[in-house]
Amino acid sequence: MQAFFLLFSPQLERRPNPITLKLVSSHKQYFPKQERVQEAVAHQIQWLWLRDMICPFDFARTQNLVVQSVDPAQQLLPRLNHLQTFEFASLLSDQPEMIETFIDLILHLPQTVHTFIFSGNLRISYYDFCRLLLALGQCRQLRKLTLPSPKLTGREPSAQVLRSFGVLSPRVAHRPKLTFLQLVTHHDRGSPSPITSSSGSRDCEWQWLEDELCPFALHYCQELVVGGAKAAQRILPIVQNHLTHLEFCSYLDTQKSWTAYEERQHAPIVMPRLTFIKFVTYTYMSTWALDIIKAPMIKTIVGQWTARVPPFYLQDMFRKLDERAAKLNPAEIYPPHLEVIQLFAPVSESVKPNTTWFRSVFPIASGEEVRILVDYI
Repeated sequence: MQAFFLLFSPQLERRPNPITLKLVSSHKQYFPKQERVQEAVAHQIQWLWLRDMICPFDFARTQNLVVQSVDPAQQLLPRLNHLQTFEFASLLSDQPEMIETFIDLILHLPQTVHTFIFSGNLRISYYDFCRLLLALGQCRQLRKLTLPSPKLTGREPSAQVLRSFGVLSPRVAHRPKLTFLQLVTHHDRGSPSPITSSSGSRDCEWQWLEDELCPFALHYCQELVVGGAKAAQRILPIVQNHLTHLEFCSYLDTQKSWTAYEERQHAPIVMPRLTFIKFVTYTYMSTWALDIIKAPMIKTIVGQWTARVPPFYLQDMFRKLDERAAKLNPAEIYPPHLEVIQLFAPVSESVKPNTTWFRSVFPIASGEEVRILVDYI
């Protein structure tokens, strides 16, 4: 294979300057697989063409990079002086050598990086997860972060998880001010699975979000994508003042998931700038979050379920959403800015209710002339 790369030599005088470089298929970007040390070594040779002396492209101006393994990133990063977005589309292996290499890679990201995306689940311990957080905290210009919680086959004891967070103390100075934070995988954002890393997680696993430990300043966050209740009830009080966009992506959510539910019902989290909220679930769309927040500026509420359940069977869910949406204004009047309730339903043509039916299951919103829109996916 090395002989074939000689075709690229001598180097072109005027090489193309790609702004975006994506070294992974779209399928693997959203359904990443785990890479082992042996595989990484075996695949190194396929990235020889990236070496500057033979590469037919000039990556000096590249701003966006998507890779599925460490090796191409290691070859490219020294040349990417204008890199802004870095996405790693792989399931990080729990092998110590892979973890060390990946953390070292993050520490060598250029300071121009403002977006970091980890597409899949992190199959690492919480101790290594905390080390990963500290490395990302060194990216001073970081503003957008996608980082799911660790997912291991055998769960770590709660006491061990809490001890791991000792790595984060004392808090780093000059923390990156995040404006976007996604705590679920790409796949779970659009279609939550029963083994998602956050829907059924324990409260202790999200302690790193607390201000005294977190290596990021979350108070300025404007967009949040969260999985389960445990993460949501810990982070919402932190981001409440600046948040404008909120998504809940959970396979199954119940009132019992919200351990602070009763407390927050009496003292709701007021979110003065929130204009958009979305719920994505498998079948029964949980809207318990609407009971513990107040959003006087809300404009759009979106609901999406992924199971092929006809809307006729979900009338109770729609009516509860209608009732809870009506109470989002702390002034105890209907939210004056609410314009749209948008539904995404994965059903066939034969079971599509008409517009009149949907308005009947949203009687309060319909009476306030809120548009009820339905898209079939």
